[in-house]
Amino acid sequence: RLHRLREALEAADPNVRIRIALALWNQNREAAAVDTVVECLKDDDPAVRSFAALTLGFSFDADRPGVVKGLTAALEDDASEVRSAAAEALGRLGPAAKEAIPALIERTLESEPEDAVHSSVVEALGLMWPASEASTDQILEELQHPDPHVRVHAAVALLKISNDETGLAVLERNLRSRNPRARIVAAEALGQRGEPRSVPILLDALLDATLSDRPLASNERYMA
Repeated sequence: RLHRLREALEAADPNVRIRIALALWNQNREAAAVDTVVECLKDDDPAVRSFAALTLGFSFDADRPGVVKGLTAALEDDASEVRSAAAEALGRLGPAAKEAIPALIERTLESEPEDAVHSSVVEALGLMWPASEASTDQILEELQHPDPHVRVHAAVALLKISNDETGLAVLERNLRSRNPRARIVAAEALGQRGEPRSVPILLDALLDATLSDRPLASNERYMA
């Protein structure tokens, strides 16, 4: 069976190659599997590049040659969905991907135009704690971002990295954001922390009928 999987790594469809590589990795931890997925980060299709990035982050190890380097390079991809996927993947690799932290800060937070990428980056920095402790100043800046979804992820990251209660206040305020995703992230984070001061605020948000969810339109920007 392993022989057949190795042969299938040469499939024409890159999505098939990624899935086969994952199966081969799970069964036998073969280096060729890692190489195959890393190579797919260079595919012409941004959907394939995103799939490859997320697969590396969620299913492979940071110490495998090419993984962190490939994902770091993908932070400069022309497609914002690939940059976002690369940041998310690096976050899932955790502190072991610490060599990517300067790139996450310098190449992305300081020059990135897309809100979704900002959100993925600050979330990643939180997940990479304690290696990301030096990123506190940049995360504090993201608390002022115009997009509430970015702000709540920055708040969660700040609380993980420094336990700064500024992040707690941001989460509590965003329980009343018009952005459903921001409200969900804020509520989950506050619930996980178990802060007694947040209980009344969570209950008020739960009982407030004016905060009922509505679909997110692709061309609509929700503000808190």
